[in-house]
Amino acid sequence: MIRAILISPVQAMIQQLESSLSATRQPIELVKEYARYPTTEELVRVLDGLAPNVVFLDLSNEIAASRIMEAISQQASAPLLVALHNSTTALVQAMRHGIRDYLTAPFEQPAVDSCIRLLLGLIASGGVRQPAPPATKMIAFLPAKPGCGASTIALNTCAALSAAQRTLLVDADPFNGQLAYMLKQDNSFSIRHALDRAGALDEDLWDKMVRTFGRLDVLSGEDYLGDHAPSAAPLRRVLDFARAYYDAIACDLPGALDDAAQVVLQQSGKIVLAVTPDVAALRLAYCKLHLLDGLGCAKKVQLVLNRTHARAGFRRADVERSLGLQVVCEIPANHSAVHNALVEGRPVREYAARFGALAGLLVGRNAEPPKERYRRRFLQFFSIGRAVTAPLALLGDGKR
Repeated sequence: MIRAILISPVQAMIQQLESSLSATRQPIELVKEYARYPTTEELVRVLDGLAPNVVFLDLSNEIAASRIMEAISQQASAPLLVALHNSTTALVQAMRHGIRDYLTAPFEQPAVDSCIRLLLGLIASGGVRQPAPPATKMIAFLPAKPGCGASTIALNTCAALSAAQRTLLVDADPFNGQLAYMLKQDNSFSIRHALDRAGALDEDLWDKMVRTFGRLDVLSGEDYLGDHAPSAAPLRRVLDFARAYYDAIACDLPGALDDAAQVVLQQSGKIVLAVTPDVAALRLAYCKLHLLDGLGCAKKVQLVLNRTHARAGFRRADVERSLGLQVVCEIPANHSAVHNALVEGRPVREYAARFGALAGLLVGRNAEPPKERYRRRFLQFFSIGRAVTAPLALLGDGKR
């Protein structure tokens, strides 16, 4: 199968190529389209996160196209390049960079069909070095807006996940990180220290930085990092180091999608978007989904509806209809349970089954849905002569 990125500042060329690729009836997925030439750093993030095996590159701008071709050639697992052009000069430029596959605009269908067959043959024969799928599961927890409970969801889900897999939870929120406080842990060593020593990390240094929470390892943040907000390159190195030691790595992200957050989102296999049933949260969740779609990450999103209650302005069906996504986990409001867990520095026991099911979903492990407690019907409190050990069928089905 072809997983392709299309880069062209000419909208007409994008539309023509999309139409021609669709007409081939071959397994082609355009995972990302750029109506401009991306920066080198942005391109590298997309190549790492989406792992395309083909890049269709418009050579209209010689300088920008040369920069893109140079960046791709330096990748360890470089995708195949197909040059898009409408002049002989551009063709010569492509050949100088070692590109042998090209399409001339306006695209003739037989030429496109032939090019696609050639690409599929190279991919099937192993002629393209594919990035190996990482064994470590990367999960990002993202709030629709601050205060949606993403940190609580991240902590409880990772605590459930750590029962079966070695799991790391990273507090990647530079200004509102709460994990150290929630776990009643000191943050004398934090993610800032890991970022400062990203190029010299070893096992001994790592053991001093992480804190344990049961079987869960936590790399916490500080109360306020100020000018020490994480940057993209050091964070990438920290996560690359951690991949060798953990089965799953989760990052608790801030609401703002800065460069560091985008690195995490591109590398994550799943993105948990926490939303509450109110207008402000739904509006910002819609905006977040639009931004994630621009990063090529929309298909990774798993929607979690937090703090639901009987008087909520929006029900589950309303949220799903508004955002166009299915809610994978619904967490009822229970302020006293969350408060007690925070005071005692422990997971929320009341919803352990729900978080366990969510953890199983995120790593591809089958898990039973949480079972609701049996509630007796009102009239059953006045039943007479019924044995304590009566069969459940005689007591009702437990539904209100």
